Amino acid sequence: MVRVELLGPIQVYADDVTPVEVGGVRLRMLLARLALEEGRTVSVDSLVNGL
Repeated sequence: MVRVELLGPIQVYADDVTPVEVGGVRLRMLLARLALEEGRTVSVDSLVNGL
């Protein structure tokens, strides 16, 4: 299980304990976009337009 916190700086935690470093603005934007659609399929077009 991975926990993603989007309010303020994007923070990612593996197993709710270990912080995971996410480098790069575009990678953080992609992660945020996917986290907002948790459990749903996100099309490539939607991801490209969002970035």
